[in-house]
Amino acid sequence: MQHQFEVKGMTCGHCEMAVRKAVMRLDPAAQIEIVRQENKVSVQSDKARDDVAKAIAEEGYAGIESTSWTGLFAPAGLPAGIVQTLHKAVAAVLRNPDVVAKMTAAGVTPGGEDPAAFAAFVRSDREKWRKVISTARIHID
Repeated sequence: MQHQFEVKGMTCGHCEMAVRKAVMRLDPAAQIEIVRQENKVSVQSDKARDDVAKAIAEEGYAGIESTSWTGLFAPAGLPAGIVQTLHKAVAAVLRNPDVVAKMTAAGVTPGGEDPAAFAAFVRSDREKWRKVISTARIHID
């Protein structure tokens, strides 16, 4: 799994090494990319995001921003009518009280934004993490 974090307070090479060591103690096989000047840390690990964040925080970096989200994507060029049909069906499921209760119990906030708003969010999030994405050679297809 690829995890991205914003870690505030890394000011030197020693700080960077402390973050690397914390992650490596948790998962010796982890791949770590750090862009210290932008407070960005990208970790490729089989460990859960929360476990990686906790390991970093235990080194004294409490200013960690760790977010995740899930969305439904379709092939580029899918006809607008099909996109709208899929959106309406998924949005209806995400309004179902049983689904909302189960998602909320799991710590997930149901979304259901319209396709244009979701596309704008994805672009915004991608730009936010652009440098980390580039450094870690992550490809969004």
